[in-house]
Amino acid sequence: MSEGTRTAYQRVGNESIPVDARGLKELILRGIDSTYDSSISRYEFENYSFTKLKAAYKQRTGENFDEDDFISFSLILYEMERSG
Repeated sequence: MSEGTRTAYQRVGNESIPVDARGLKELILRGIDSTYDSSISRYEFENYSFTKLKAAYKQRTGENFDEDDFISFSLILYEMERSG
């Protein structure tokens, strides 16, 4: 540390390279055996309509996007919490 800054490093091959903010977040998630996609969102599922997703799904498959599809695509968990 110098001048009040901290730098995180990641091993790549036989050297350590500094990581940016995104890389640091990935290292933290890896350290707790998690991924961004499995993180619980701070947004409430009920406050969003997902109309563009439903329209694109209908256009590509010809079928309606059902509530069970949110779980199938891991957009919500069984507890109805929206994932990342």
